[in-house]
Amino acid sequence: IPIQKTRDYVVMRELSQQTGALFNQDQLQRDYRQLINLDYFETINPQVEVAENLTVTITWELTEKRTGQISVGAGYSPRQQLIGRAEVADTNFRGKGQGVRVAGEIGTFGGDGAPSIELEFHEPWLTKDRTSMTVSVYNRLVYRFSRELVNNQNANRYFERRFGGQIGFGRPFGWPISVGLRYEDVSTDELPKKIDFPRQNGSVVAANVGYIRSTRDYPQNPTSGSYF
Repeated sequence: IPIQKTRDYVVMRELSQQTGALFNQDQLQRDYRQLINLDYFETINPQVEVAENLTVTITWELTEKRTGQISVGAGYSPRQQLIGRAEVADTNFRGKGQGVRVAGEIGTFGGDGAPSIELEFHEPWLTKDRTSMTVSVYNRLVYRFSRELVNNQNANRYFERRFGGQIGFGRPFGWPISVGLRYEDVSTDELPKKIDFPRQNGSVVAANVGYIRSTRDYPQNPTSGSYF
């Protein structure tokens, strides 16, 4: 496997064709799809060699692709002063198959002047039974608006400051579900005082349970299967 960044175990844990087991062409196809769906490799080429004693050797030739990205945008206006947004992300951090994302934003019009910051980390193989974990922490400004229901007209706009985080697990204990927990401290101090609308400062705690069943061969561009 001529790869430089991705660790060997990140590839091997996706393969269902095990050493010493009978060769199975269907398993080879599934392994091929699993490696494509990782989206770490530009090209994937399995080489199958059969010896005289019918021993089968499978060699995976992989060419890595860039999994990290950086985006930066900035500007200046007399009203908002310096405005901008920057984001750094990698879906194969340190070659371990982990995902990281750091984003920041400053200068949102009408806000409290403080920057918005988001941090996120994803571990696809927290345990051997393929339990995944996603953790995010953020302090961000969220745009809202109030609307008159009778006249269907925009009355006022305001911003919420949300400080909190989320944690989620996929396939916990091997169950085909996902569970998550979210906590936020919400401030609506920017809500215009002249409108008749209740203040909603306080904490939010929410839990969720989800179930996804996917038999698609290639999620980005499926040719067969279903998604529920």
